[in-house]
Amino acid sequence: MSKQDDLLENNPQARKLFLIQSGIKKYLPNNCVARKNFDRLCQDGCDPILLFSNFLVVSFAANFPGRTIYDSTGTSPSRLAKIPDELEDLAPRLESVGTILERVWWSRYLDNSSLSEEMRADCRRNVSLYKRIPELLRVLAIDIRDANSWLQHFSPKRFDSLRQSVLQLFQYVQKTTKKPHYADISALLERFRSVDDDFLRKHPKILRAASQSRGVSTRRPLQTPTLPTSPAALRQLYIRSAKYGFREE
Repeated sequence: MSKQDDLLENNPQARKLFLIQSGIKKYLPNNCVARKNFDRLCQDGCDPILLFSNFLVVSFAANFPGRTIYDSTGTSPSRLAKIPDELEDLAPRLESVGTILERVWWSRYLDNSSLSEEMRADCRRNVSLYKRIPELLRVLAIDIRDANSWLQHFSPKRFDSLRQSVLQLFQYVQKTTKKPHYADISALLERFRSVDDDFLRKHPKILRAASQSRGVSTRRPLQTPTLPTSPAALRQLYIRSAKYGFREE
């Protein structure tokens, strides 16, 4: 085993750095036109490792099924629509239970002089919390209805995990360079997509696995998630993300 192999074997950070540097050479060799876009972003302040890692996240998301905001939170539009009614139905029932709990706790703990003052103070806090829960459930029901209406308004299926990864890339570039660099990011996204497509064509087993993971017949060509990558389309995505509350201005 060479000294380099020994270093990589025993140093996870060095191994990660080596893999990322190898990835940069694969996606962006020195004779690649898009390498100029990458170097320009780095000259403006982006860290090469962090910048490339962000593009890798987008590349990964582009080759697997997109996850909507409902997928990532483990719920669905129909389920979300039912929750407010369930909360409002539960609130008055908890009010009666809260009254029972309050009486039990007063008789067993709060009026029990053998208990420490610290323990009785904890009991008083719990009783106060229980009394507020029905009110909190009603407020939560109102907010969930408002959130559900908001989600339906802007069609969350159009803002999936792929677009979220692109937004995170933009946020890093914007924060670091103080500019969105639409043209540079557009060129680099096209380059990454070209390399990935070429890789999948040369490795049919991975192509079939990716197709099956999306529920796509392996007899048909693989349909990758669509993401408009022109500078104008990326600018629109970035602006809309602030409008819909996915980032702050």
